[in-house]
Amino acid sequence: MRYYVAAARRLEDYSEVDKIGVDETSKAKGHDYVSLFVDLSKRRTIFVAEGKGSETIAALPKILKSIREIRMA
Repeated sequence: MRYYVAAARRLEDYSEVDKIGVDETSKAKGHDYVSLFVDLSKRRTIFVAEGKGSETIAALPKILKSIREIRMA
């Protein structure tokens, strides 16, 4: 799965993302949450992370850095 995600990321260009939205939702009936990071201008999902709250939001710079690194590979 990671191979295919990395391959798809190489094709994406996030260099002009200037507005990011975050939505937190449960994966199923329960307390397992995911956070979706979305490019609001182009209406596309940039990343999906396990969890919710400030810890997940604080990880955004690391997420964007890893996306850039995948793209450069």
